[in-house]
Amino acid sequence: MTEQAETNNTSQSPIKPEDFNRFNDVFFKYLFAKGKRKHLLIDLLNSIFDDRRPVGIKGHITDISFENVELHAEHQNEKIGFLDIRVTTDKGEIIDIEVQTYPEPDIGDRNLFYFSRLFTEQENKGSEYREFKPVIVVNLLSFVIFHDREKYHSSYSVREDDLSDLLTDKLSIQFIEAPKCNKGKVKVLNRLGRWIQYLTFSAPSEIQDFAKKDQIFSDVIEAEKMFRSNPEDMDAYLSEENAKLRFANILKGERFTGREEGEANATRKIARNLLKAGVSLDIIKQSTNLSDAEIAAL
Repeated sequence: MTEQAETNNTSQSPIKPEDFNRFNDVFFKYLFAKGKRKHLLIDLLNSIFDDRRPVGIKGHITDISFENVELHAEHQNEKIGFLDIRVTTDKGEIIDIEVQTYPEPDIGDRNLFYFSRLFTEQENKGSEYREFKPVIVVNLLSFVIFHDREKYHSSYSVREDDLSDLLTDKLSIQFIEAPKCNKGKVKVLNRLGRWIQYLTFSAPSEIQDFAKKDQIFSDVIEAEKMFRSNPEDMDAYLSEENAKLRFANILKGERFTGREEGEANATRKIARNLLKAGVSLDIIKQSTNLSDAEIAAL
């Protein structure tokens, strides 16, 4: 059976609500990256920043505009990034929301890359440095990366190592580890906790009850129903799920052999297998840092 046939057959079989991945890129952008539903993203962002206030955000966000999500490379062998959702607030702050469903060893470096490009691409040529707007990178993770701490929401800025005084308020990188919420000693009872309950489907009955008195979550549930009832949207969702699964399995199977083969050879082997599996060139470039020419040579 072909992959297309498998996808079509799967789309005809309804996915149970508990099996539906709300961290899926296609669904996440459908829910939050549409102008008619930007009130949902505004509410999510305010809930995140009310929980841990980034140094560059001084008050509540009242409006946002969606921006181009591609980071343009200046050189052929330079990494090209595609952001999940990039918005600019009514006060000019730039926010990049990244959704991650599998661990990456260089997630910190990638966050710094995204920040640096968003910061330097601001249209402030000839202006004073102080006129540059803050850039905040928010990572919503469906897995745990910080095993040395119980808290689920970590916020990073630029501070002096010993005195902890702030050098600049232009940089803030945040990580939200969804699996840590409402587990063990951590009980997230604020609005961000409600969002995590929805995204992880950890308390479906509570969210349904909450939606009866909260218009935001009522709109969220209605939008999900519309998405799940649309065959084209679900086919795109399933294609993304299948690609990420193949990608994760290949990395899991190949990375442990990297020590024996050498880093360069292991990277090329991973890229070849990702190409064979039908993973998109954009994901391959982001994951291996190979250029278009290097990938074409494979």
